[in-house]
Amino acid sequence: MINTPEAFISEGLAETGVRFVADGNRWPELFRAICERAGIPMSRDEAERNWRISRSVHRIRGAQGDAALQLHVAGRSRDDVIGFLEQDALVTRERAEKMLEFITHPLWRAYVFCYAGGEGLLTPWVEQAGSAEGEIARFGRLLSEQLTPSGIAQELAAAS
Repeated sequence: MINTPEAFISEGLAETGVRFVADGNRWPELFRAICERAGIPMSRDEAERNWRISRSVHRIRGAQGDAALQLHVAGRSRDDVIGFLEQDALVTRERAEKMLEFITHPLWRAYVFCYAGGEGLLTPWVEQAGSAEGEIARFGRLLSEQLTPSGIAQELAAAS
């Protein structure tokens, strides 16, 4: 199912689904429990700080797609794109090089858009339900129906 509309939906589903599992109150508690099982000391304050950092960094999650466009469309050099990832995606050079491997691999290079793009489509669609029960019902549809990105976009547009 690589590079298909289903991949866009499934990755968006995974990214959007976190809201139903762990919000800002529950996430630090779960994170501390996982760290404890792994033998990693983690205070409540550290776990809450990690939550705030992850939410802040989440805002730039589409940077890998931007890097792919810079490389494949704009023709920027490998070093320029690595520099962009270090500066704008806030990753180490080693991580930037690994990201570049992903966006240059013939099988995976288009897949990079499934994560942020899928979430960018599904989150407003789920939120459009207007209530917690409605959001859960929409999320359930994602799990039980064969929805497509274009169908969800049409539903979003029709309700606007």
